[in-house]
Amino acid sequence: MYKKIGELVFWQSEHLNRRGVVHGFTLRSGGVSEGAFESLNIGQRRGDDMEKVRENISRAVGALGIEYGKLTVTLQEHTDNIVVLDEAHVGCGLTKVWNKSVDGIISALPGVPLMCYCADCVPIILYSSSCAGVIHAGWRGSAKLIAQKAVRIMRDLGAKDIYALIGPSIRACCYEVGEDVAAYFPADTLTKTASGKFMLDLAAANKKQLIQGGAEVEDCNLCTSCNNDIFFSHRAQNGVSGNIGAIVML
Repeated sequence: MYKKIGELVFWQSEHLNRRGVVHGFTLRSGGVSEGAFESLNIGQRRGDDMEKVRENISRAVGALGIEYGKLTVTLQEHTDNIVVLDEAHVGCGLTKVWNKSVDGIISALPGVPLMCYCADCVPIILYSSSCAGVIHAGWRGSAKLIAQKAVRIMRDLGAKDIYALIGPSIRACCYEVGEDVAAYFPADTLTKTASGKFMLDLAAANKKQLIQGGAEVEDCNLCTSCNNDIFFSHRAQNGVSGNIGAIVML
């Protein structure tokens, strides 16, 4: 559901809200960026003015009541690399520097907010009573089963009640891929087109992984490309766009 918190609107899960979980997916509105990044771009590697990006991030975490200095952010390279966060790496991706690519973060540290960012790829929030996580699942990471891997790591940490929330991402209606990409995915996530290409349901592919891992799954069912006025979309904006953020805190 869309929910206004302070001056910003987020997409949130009613289920997680009932549990009192600090979380949300940011929208495009409410920030200070301009042009293709208008206006709440939280992506630090898209070519936007970094002062504006930092202000946007500050507004997003401030609305959620999160401490900016503790926010820990992925360093995404379309891998299946997942980090189990320790105290030494709190703040990495924002106030500290990662020493490797990170497409997922799992944390058992209370009060430490996590964030990944997307502009068509699938953002996933994971939550249990003992740990939480964020996952950036592009097609490459999805092909390497990053979502299933994340659930397995949480189970290894003792999580028993894992709830997965799939955020706004490009959907099968708008995500055309070639046979080289389609070859990595189950047939029931693909629809062949008259041109011989495929429409890929990347969110459904990740949902299957999460369910197979034993997580309960909620999908917002929102397409970033169809709703480019609300969310950033790499494809709809011809490769020049900002990022939305997926945020959660244990």
